[in-house]
Amino acid sequence: MSSPSVQSTSTYNNGDTDTGIATFPENNTAGNTLVVTVLALSEAILSVSDTANGSYGPANVNHTASYTGYREAIFTLFNCKAGANTVTATCAVTDNIIISIIEYPASYAGSVRDTGASDWTTGITNPSVLVTSTSAGDLVVGMTSNSTDTVQAAGNVGTNPANIVQAYGPALPTEDGLSSGGAINLTSLGATYGWSAIAIAYAPPASAATLDTIGFGAEV
Repeated sequence: MSSPSVQSTSTYNNGDTDTGIATFPENNTAGNTLVVTVLALSEAILSVSDTANGSYGPANVNHTASYTGYREAIFTLFNCKAGANTVTATCAVTDNIIISIIEYPASYAGSVRDTGASDWTTGITNPSVLVTSTSAGDLVVGMTSNSTDTVQAAGNVGTNPANIVQAYGPALPTEDGLSSGGAINLTSLGATYGWSAIAIAYAPPASAATLDTIGFGAEV
């Protein structure tokens, strides 16, 4: 299954600044959802902003790998503005930063349903991060990092083996796909030394509208 994304790109800053910057190859479409995954080798990821929409607010997932100390985060912006757009991730001080940016049609992501994070040190054949709650049609995005692989292979196993299918990025594979329902496990297919992952599941707008009727959801 191919990625449901409209467009995506990734950059690596080589540790010479406190920001990671990536520009969408094409103009964003008004109302779409923007997802940003960030890996910093040692410093806290403070914020994400862009030239079209401003601040993304707090990270939906923010995790520090226990073995490597790598910082991993996923940020989301719903209902983006149309036009050219450059995204910046800012860390506490100068650091190696990898940023991946992805645009999805609004029909795939209306609200955050669930998140998960896990990491391992050594001796684990199939480590995974469990997103415990998804429904059929949910968009699932996950990212992995590893202390021993320049580019870490990753994939999905468990109850829905085809959910997370396509990778972006030089050393930060960001996987995405549509759930068929149930729990999601994101698994290392390469070395498992110092492996870490985070993931997020988005409910489509129909689910978000249901939540709004009981007092939850986006501001209007």
